[in-house]
Amino acid sequence: MYKIKNTIKSLCLMGLAGLALSSCDLDLLPLDEVVLENYWTEKADVESVLISCYASYEEDGVPERMFVWGEGRSDNVVIRTSNDLNLSHIMRGNLLPSNSYNNWLGFYKIINRCNTVIYYAPQVHAKDPNYTDSDLAQTIAEAKALRSLAYFYLIRTFKDVPYVTMPSIDDNQDFFIGVTKHEDILDSLITDLEQVRENVPRKYPDSEKNKNYGRVTRNMMYAMLADMYLWRASNANVSAGQQQADYKKCVEFCDKIIEFKVNQYETEEEWKRDISSKLYLNYGYPLLSETGEGGAVASTGSPAAAYNKIFGDGNSFESIFEFQYKNPNKSNPLVKTFFGDGNNVGSLSANDAMMAEVPTNEYDYDNKDLFTLFDYRGVENFKFDETAAYEIKKYCSSNTRVAVGNANSWRNNIRNNPYSNNTTYCNWIIYRLTDVMLMKAEAEVEIAAYLDQNAASTDTTATEGTESGVAKRRYAAYGNTFATASEYYDDVWNIVQCIYYRACPSAETNQRASLNRNNFTYVGNYRDLVEAERRRELMFEGKRYFDLVRRSRRDGNTMHLSSACTSKYAENAAAITLKLKEMDYMYMPYLKDEVEKNPNLKQNPSYAEDETSAKN
Repeated sequence: MYKIKNTIKSLCLMGLAGLALSSCDLDLLPLDEVVLENYWTEKADVESVLISCYASYEEDGVPERMFVWGEGRSDNVVIRTSNDLNLSHIMRGNLLPSNSYNNWLGFYKIINRCNTVIYYAPQVHAKDPNYTDSDLAQTIAEAKALRSLAYFYLIRTFKDVPYVTMPSIDDNQDFFIGVTKHEDILDSLITDLEQVRENVPRKYPDSEKNKNYGRVTRNMMYAMLADMYLWRASNANVSAGQQQADYKKCVEFCDKIIEFKVNQYETEEEWKRDISSKLYLNYGYPLLSETGEGGAVASTGSPAAAYNKIFGDGNSFESIFEFQYKNPNKSNPLVKTFFGDGNNVGSLSANDAMMAEVPTNEYDYDNKDLFTLFDYRGVENFKFDETAAYEIKKYCSSNTRVAVGNANSWRNNIRNNPYSNNTTYCNWIIYRLTDVMLMKAEAEVEIAAYLDQNAASTDTTATEGTESGVAKRRYAAYGNTFATASEYYDDVWNIVQCIYYRACPSAETNQRASLNRNNFTYVGNYRDLVEAERRRELMFEGKRYFDLVRRSRRDGNTMHLSSACTSKYAENAAAITLKLKEMDYMYMPYLKDEVEKNPNLKQNPSYAEDETSAKN
């Protein structure tokens, strides 16, 4: 762990805005003197280092790697123009151990800072009477959550990784440690979070409102736990009973978040004007309205209201946890580098295989056409262009206007560039409400499949409160325990309808764009339904490749992932497809430098030959 050791030796406890701590002062002292003698004496010391744990997520290429690891290898993005050969290699499926995107240094810096806080905070608690029991409990919980997030990215990317929970503060420690099985790490992360999840605020006071989105809250903990339980359940090598227990835990934690958001909408007046009362009435979920109640949905220049609040303004009603760049204005390096800004072209573009041509009136939602003519997200996510690369627009625009419903007007509207106020001063969202809803839907599909592999409800009869034959919800949005597969499939259908019809407001009255329940009659249909909706809704948010890996883990093979991802490879598609048959090839190789310096770190077997070739 040579890189980790160097990280430790150069560890700098940063002073941030609003905190009277100077990193320059700390740099003048040896590390052990900083942490043992001249520091860690009062509450403010702990808080400043804890804040540096958050700041570490914005440093050392961490956000860029979070995106490349979670999205870059997926079928959503392709290389556009870049002098970054390492990025080009990854986007073309040429994964080498020497690639700099395999460098996990920044993540272990985060982990070591969190470990340091967890180790020293109790000692400060014993010294400073102003640092109370509840303060200490919250500190430990926040540090464990941030550490768990870093490890969760590492195990989803590399599989087995070195697992360290003690701070590296002594040169006599063994820095060259081997890996821990990813299953064991995941178990430990879940145990950690379960133990501390109630020790952070559910909601900060209005005077500290932005902390609800930029600091660890219970909802952030619940979202991570739901994500981790879903990942642990998606393992073909464990018993069905264990899988089902974890899927139900995923649903449980999703419901905690949904219940909070429902209560927030019902009791806090400030949100009511922005939430779609129609969606809430019909489906039970408080989602931001895309068009405004009663607004036109197909005229040129309609504001994409939900998009602008979620990605333009940031810290929206639907937010759960975001990296804070917007206030104060700080450039988001991920967006600027990969998506571009008003002055620079991004290094990545949308995979044009997602939309080979602009949707026509004949496009039906039958799980094959990714976007219909009426889907706002087909315009919000990227810019369709018949002659050039599809420019990624999500996050880059803070005031998007969209026209949908007519192929010609949509094409013209895009060509006239409906996006304004291009900016890279945007937050980066880790978790938001629709992500949680779709995690719940994915888990419920698997619960239903276990109950009865072929028992999907096919009841499409319009019930009371329906419009144009679109079935409305039968259950509360949270807290249900169903007995049959049919009930679970109904709930999944309700979740997907809510998200889809928010993005396609006119689809409820337009048969070509509406969801047709008759097309979904067994578990495979529902798996594809949820996956496709996650792809549309969370496109370019660093989720897609992890979604495909999770499905491969559940299936016990890479057939689906391989079929999806090879659509982006213009070169060496056959060779890459052959490689992707290996389950370990879903993961990244360890960095060549780490393997050479750490005798206890053995290369991922799918890359061992490449490692040997590189040495010769």
